This record gives sequence, structure tokens and C-alpha cells, in this order.
Amino acid sequence: MLAAMSQSEEYRHAVVEESIRMWITSQIKSLREGRTEPWDYKTFAEKLGKKVSWAYRLEDPNEVSPTIPTLLQVARTFDVALEVRFVAFSKVLDDLTTLHSGSFTVPTFNDDANHLEQEIRTMKDLIDKARRHLWGTIADANLARQLIDALASSTKYRKGWDMASIPFDAIPDDLLKSWWAMRSANRRTRAGRYATCDCGECPKCKNR
Repeated sequence: MLAAMSQSEEYRHAVVEESIRMWITSQIKSLREGRTEPWDYKTFAEKLGKKVSWAYRLEDPNEVSPTIPTLLQVARTFDVALEVRFVAFSKVLDDLTTLHSGSFTVPTFNDDANHLEQEIRTMKDLIDKARRHLWGTIADANLARQLIDALASSTKYRKGWDMASIPFDAIPDDLLKSWWAMRSANRRTRAGRYATCDCGECPKCKNR
């Protein structure tokens, strides 16, 4: 598929169009049938305030794709979010080649609420830990905030790594260098001399 997409602009845009049709119709069908009490087309149409034939067309990939206002109405009916954005062709290919049985499942807000609340609590706890840890070693408030932002956006950070072990690959190189420079300066100031760093944590120590 990648070779064909590379050779033909028409083909790759046709793949995108078919992918959009597939995702929309399949997700609507999954949302309608995947409820605790599945909706038939009549119930779905009533919820939308439309005719049954209109509800059928939403799940037919051969019909004209629904407009964004229509999709917003459907999203509101199912109480799920709608995301419309431009992406790279590689993202489309990745989505198509990693399809599985749960790809079209979308939890409603209520189903997702407990998970969202837990995520928020976890992020707050981790950011508080980072703030306490970083403010204790960094005098520059602006640098501390940048480090906290970098760590808060890290996948490792969101999964809850231990603050005693900073994931250096989650921090941009320029911030990391500034941090270590300030840590080293603080160590020298406290020791009253220009001592060699012996923290055992920074890249310099690890590469000895």
C-alpha cells in the first residue's frame, strides 16, 4: 500500500477518503450497538430527531459522508467527543494496519468519568511531587516551571515513574543541560569549592 501511495497522489487521497468513511460508519454502528441496552435504528433516529432512513445512511459507507455539524449532533446523541484534524499519511496507514476488535469502541462521558477523574488526580499528585523535588534543587523559578511542564507531558511521567529517578529522556537537552549546570553550581556553592560532581545521577557521572 505504501508503494502505491508513493506513486499515485490520486490513490493515496482515495485511501484517506475510504478510511474516513470506514471509521465514521463503523464507529457509529459500534456506538449504537455497544450500549448497555443497544439501540435499534428506530430508537437511534428518535434520539437524533431524524427519520429512520437517515439513521441507516449514517452507517452506510457508500452514502455521502456526513457533514461536521451532523457528526457533532451524532456525538452529542452518544455523549462522546468528536475530533476532526489533519494528519500525516503515516498516521492513516498506522491506523489501518493496527485495526483490532476494539478499534471502533468509544466510551461515553459517564463511562469514562471515573477514568478521567483518576487521571486528573494522578497528574496533580505527580506534578506536586515534581514541584517539591525540582524547587528543592533549582533556584531559577522559570527553569523549574519549564522542567515541570516537560515532565508533565512525558508518557513515563503520566504512567507514574518514581520522582527519585528522573527520566532524563523526557527532558529536552537544553533544559537538561541548564538543570545540571545549576545543580553543579549549587553543589559547589554548598561545598565552598569547585568539587567534581559525584551525584551518580547526571549524564557526566554515568559516563565516567
